[in-house]
Amino acid sequence: MAETVTIIQAARELQMSPQTLRYMMASGRIAIGDCGRRPGKKRGFYKVYRSMLEEEKARRGIAR
Repeated sequence: MAETVTIIQAARELQMSPQTLRYMMASGRIAIGDCGRRPGKKRGFYKVYRSMLEEEKARRGIAR
């Protein structure tokens, strides 16, 4: 199973707000995991994968 990271932690590592990260994931501007809505629910879900986050950080030139 792939290691996951919280939205708050991922946003911190990418140096942006959690709200911005959620927007970017939902609009397809950043591909670091999965997001969507479950049937019958109002709130969305966001799952950030560590490996994809590390690739995005490398692409942006952000040190670990």
